[in-house]
Amino acid sequence: LNDRWMQVPRNLDMRLLYFRRDLFEDADERDTFERRHRRPLRVPETWDELVETAIFLTREGLHGFLFPGRESGLFGTFYELLVSAGGELFAPDLSPAFDSPAGYWAADRLTELHHRRRVTPPKLPEWHYDEISASFRRGEAAMVCDWPGSHYLYVDPATCRAAGNIGVALLPAGLTGRRAAYAGCHSFAVARGARNRDGALALLRFFTSKEAQAGEARRGAVPVRRSALEQVRREVAGDPLEAHRWELLTRTMAEALIIPPRFASYPSCEDAIW
Repeated sequence: LNDRWMQVPRNLDMRLLYFRRDLFEDADERDTFERRHRRPLRVPETWDELVETAIFLTREGLHGFLFPGRESGLFGTFYELLVSAGGELFAPDLSPAFDSPAGYWAADRLTELHHRRRVTPPKLPEWHYDEISASFRRGEAAMVCDWPGSHYLYVDPATCRAAGNIGVALLPAGLTGRRAAYAGCHSFAVARGARNRDGALALLRFFTSKEAQAGEARRGAVPVRRSALEQVRREVAGDPLEAHRWELLTRTMAEALIIPPRFASYPSCEDAIW
């Protein structure tokens, strides 16, 4: 405000698609899918492909795809679909713009997955990010979208039954061929009424130091310090899967980030839309 720092960024958040490699690489699954759909089974490149693939993979004890059914998670998924189809949330004057063909297409994809085909569990409207992540990691789903900061949970056998069989991919493209990833930046700030401002500033500097940023990045988060990002990318250069994930995150940052307009009542709009 007036050229003064109000917050210090912590990390950049945008989702990737996580999927079960063992399902997509299974010979029987591939043969059955190709006979049924007359194309090879692959990790979905488009949202329409994702719907078709999720329907195919859904069966007793396995959901094809999970997405949050409430709050910012449901809104964010709709927002990604909307923009990937060429739509916008708001016009330049901030009037609503999502009541459009792209908006109907986005809502229809979510409806197809949850209501028409039952690709998702009945309790999905009660589930947010943590619940869908936990369900996928219990082995109950074939695909899910998740944030970088949760990545460490997917690669640890103690927290993921499918660890070792997890792949990552870009979010699918929409009708226009565009990929869109709802993005934000977690940040730290010192409250105006803080009684120990010097201590608060010292803690803030510690949380945003290169060492702290690199520590979070090793667990999967995208640090805002370039030095920390470059250090961790060098560390994983010999790990093909980790190096691939960082390449996907870099592509998403360069090509797919969508950030909503900044105005005071935006959080209320997000709540109303979901």
